[in-house]
Amino acid sequence: MKITPLLKENITEILRKQLLSLRKDKLVRISPERILAEELGVSRLLLRTSLKILIEESLLIQKQGSGTYITPIAEISTIQLINAPDIRTDDPFFTAFLAELSCWISREAIQLSIIEFHRIKETFGDVPLIIVGLLSTDTIAKIRSVYKQIVAVQCYPDTEDISQIYFDDYKIGYMAAKKLLDYNHKRILHLSGPAKYPSAFYRKKGFFDALSDADVYITEIPGKMNWSSGYQAGYSVIKDFSVGENPTGIFTANDWMAIGLMQKLTEAGIKIPQDISIIGCDDIPLAKEVVPALTTFKMDFKYLIGELISLLNEEHIKGRDVYKKVLLSAPFIKRESLRKI
Repeated sequence: MKITPLLKENITEILRKQLLSLRKDKLVRISPERILAEELGVSRLLLRTSLKILIEESLLIQKQGSGTYITPIAEISTIQLINAPDIRTDDPFFTAFLAELSCWISREAIQLSIIEFHRIKETFGDVPLIIVGLLSTDTIAKIRSVYKQIVAVQCYPDTEDISQIYFDDYKIGYMAAKKLLDYNHKRILHLSGPAKYPSAFYRKKGFFDALSDADVYITEIPGKMNWSSGYQAGYSVIKDFSVGENPTGIFTANDWMAIGLMQKLTEAGIKIPQDISIIGCDDIPLAKEVVPALTTFKMDFKYLIGELISLLNEEHIKGRDVYKKVLLSAPFIKRESLRKI
């Protein structure tokens, strides 16, 4: 069936009205594409076109392997956000998170303010607070004395009295190791990030746990989670190539490290993935633009925001004593930087 602009527009509007009527204070899963197309009497191709429009509008969220969900209605009118002191304004996680959150609150007409620690006031108590990054125990204690609703977009392993939502970094590391094993890699390297960051710590732990019983040679190069650190690590990898002890598969703590490493190896004439395979993490926009495109794990910020708003709604309705830890999966994205040997 040929898709005409008018028909596409009509189906999208019909879907939009139906979905808006079904929205609740939490994520609501809709019927699979096949069933939905039959109910509407349209082709799955046309349906996908309309769904894509509604996903771009943030009315829908697609979670790989789980289905499509209607975003929740907010039970709140104002949100405040505080960043950890070491988070830069150009941090890829923060910028992606803030962009998606800003899109959502703009559509929902919710007021968002980013505050600094010294500006916290007792009068903020009834306003929900989102924490991005890792704050000290003393800072968390002061925040808890002021705010009734707190959700940290970060893992706080030693804190039980605030809600937390974060990607399952242990599983990311574990899956990265299993993928390298599945692709027959026996000499494996991990470019690790600072252990003070839970994301780097748990990615490393999952990675090494998955390889603990495998018959492989494993090495580690610690560094900072940035392009320069990956580039500098390339010198050590190149040295290993010169003596025939090079790794054949590498997992890096994030994509920026991977891309820096790829740059240095390419300058040295080492081919990816013919000579070495690389897996990153985060799926930053540049990951699919570099040559070869980077195999990685995708952080779905639309789904993160949907779960975050659902959690804020639940705390708003049930009160302060509701504390949850929500782990989000990060789908594996296979691209050209990984090959079987």
